[in-house]
Amino acid sequence: MPAAARHRFLESIASRRPANPVVISGDVHMHFVADLTLDFDDPKAPVIASEFVGTSITSPPGGWVKNLPAVLAGNPHLKYGRGDRRGYVRASIAGGRFHAELVGVETVRSPESPAEVLARFVVENGKPGPQKA
Repeated sequence: MPAAARHRFLESIASRRPANPVVISGDVHMHFVADLTLDFDDPKAPVIASEFVGTSITSPPGGWVKNLPAVLAGNPHLKYGRGDRRGYVRASIAGGRFHAELVGVETVRSPESPAEVLARFVVENGKPGPQKA
């Protein structure tokens, strides 16, 4: 999404103030979990939504996967990032909570490849932002 469109989208969320919005997006060939704010340059900006980005299921990782540690360090709104495994996000809603599992497959070369949960997050009702579960 272009930066201007993303900003309009986030402004719309902020102005409407829905309870704990969750954005599910992808495919940037990596898993990401993030706080969404109106000002990513201000670490004190309020969190207005949570984002879960699913990686590609079969495509190779992006060329910038080697820079992931620096990307995470320079972006405190990113709560998780991983690019070495292909996979998907599995989500459910129950008991006032949004649960997300970031799943990775061992290899894309075999349809029987085992999958494993790489990380778990929850968004609690009334508490903006994803938290490790």
